[in-house]
Amino acid sequence: MSAPLEQSPPALLTAARGGESLPLGQDRTLIGRVSTCDMVLHDQSVSRRHAEITREASGYIVRDIESSNGTFVNGRRLRPGEAQTLRDGDTLRLGSSDLQFHDAGATLRVPGLSESLSAAPVFLDHQRQEAFVRGQRLPLAPKEFALLAVLADRPGEVRERAEIGRLVWPEYGGEVSDYNIDVLASRLRRRLISAAGPDAESWLVTVKKRGYRLVAAA
Repeated sequence: MSAPLEQSPPALLTAARGGESLPLGQDRTLIGRVSTCDMVLHDQSVSRRHAEITREASGYIVRDIESSNGTFVNGRRLRPGEAQTLRDGDTLRLGSSDLQFHDAGATLRVPGLSESLSAAPVFLDHQRQEAFVRGQRLPLAPKEFALLAVLADRPGEVRERAEIGRLVWPEYGGEVSDYNIDVLASRLRRRLISAAGPDAESWLVTVKKRGYRLVAAA
């Protein structure tokens, strides 16, 4: 029953204070203050054994273990023993310690990018319309995300302007000017540079008189 989970990398739990990350690769992860816990939080407001996260067929489940100060998911306190399914991006608070849950299996990695981008993967979460670069959320407007999704669908290939117009602006039947497409591509390029640094300028290539393609950094 656990096979589907094994097809993707384990989720990560990251402490806001100190930035320590723990892969949730085992069936049960215990969080608390004592050294025998899998994730130790040096916080007196955290109970010795505060909460647990289990890896199940349906996903990752967090439970409070009758802690003194409670376990909160996105600001809502769990009842002792209550099971709460975690979603990518959820924030947990144990005592005064904040943790962030990130499930790489909930996103789709852009296929086909060369190994030079393996240290800076681009992830697309189509369900939430969100993109991630180097593990950081990339804030995009809806049309910017749509353009990135079109280019990432066939990385390295030129996507013609007419095709981009049809796929990104279906409400207009693709009747969009080259100027609008170029402005959108320029905005997306600036977003990538802002998130990943100047190297990202070369990721989105303008192909003169044709369109655009998404490539790996040289």
